[in-house]
Amino acid sequence: MSLTIKARDARLSILGYQPEVERLYWSHLPTNLPSYGQPLDLTGSEITAVYVNGEEAVVTDYCTFSPAEGATVPNEPTMTVTATYTARSGKIVKADALLPIAVPSYLRIV
Repeated sequence: MSLTIKARDARLSILGYQPEVERLYWSHLPTNLPSYGQPLDLTGSEITAVYVNGEEAVVTDYCTFSPAEGATVPNEPTMTVTATYTARSGKIVKADALLPIAVPSYLRIV
């Protein structure tokens, strides 16, 4: 019997055991704030899962986001982005980030 573990798979351990996920949080927000009318860019975002045994793991690569990256940023003062992570046990955990929306300002030179 052989056991293959992918280096980037934070959901596996050497024995195949993973404690239950307790919660999820945004450990880093996107590098650039969303701008009205522009596509949502989540570059720099980092999502971390906290397990019941106190361990933490970055699980950004295994999350889905709503709205998805590339969605048009609305004309609102803030935007809520939800990260969803499905643990190996099947438990689904979510974390919200309330991002302020930057409104482009223009300088008119006369």
